[in-house]
Amino acid sequence: MLAIVLSVLFLSLLVEHMSVQPSI
Repeated sequence: MLAIVLSVLFLSLLVEHMSVQPSI
């Protein structure tokens, strides 16, 4: 269960980081 929470947090951080990057 902890692994699922960690994976979700990691995915959310990854998506947020990618969205923050300027798409040229």
